[in-house]
Amino acid sequence: MRLLNLALAAEIVGRQRYTVHSAAAARGHDHDVAADFLQHAAEKQRHAEQLTRRIVELGGEPELDPLPREPRNAPPSSEAYELPELVRENVVAECVVIDTYAEMIGCLKGADAATRNLLEELLVLGEAQGIRLIRLLRAVGPKRLGYVLG
Repeated sequence: MRLLNLALAAEIVGRQRYTVHSAAAARGHDHDVAADFLQHAAEKQRHAEQLTRRIVELGGEPELDPLPREPRNAPPSSEAYELPELVRENVVAECVVIDTYAEMIGCLKGADAATRNLLEELLVLGEAQGIRLIRLLRAVGPKRLGYVLG
């Protein structure tokens, strides 16, 4: 149950990050990117709902805040609201989620096929999202790409 609650927390945090980044992109008049970030926030919400349902199906209780109090990600600084930095931050976050889901799937080998299938589905979606974000990063800030991939 702990793994599912950590996955749930990651999706909730991702939804919030994309929502904040959408507002920042709109403030910078990057309305297409803002709309894209809102779409990703909605996807993260759907993932959170799927994980919540699975936790309940297993007789667990979804935790609203299963992450330890320290360390937490620091709020983004004002310089992080440059469009390439917003996209870069999301690429890094998606990479962390992808790695986390892959690790969770490895822990479930031979047990709980339904949960493993859900996590595999979320992993595939996360990988696709990561690819879209890398393409976006190339479009908005090719000079920044080395920081993400290097």
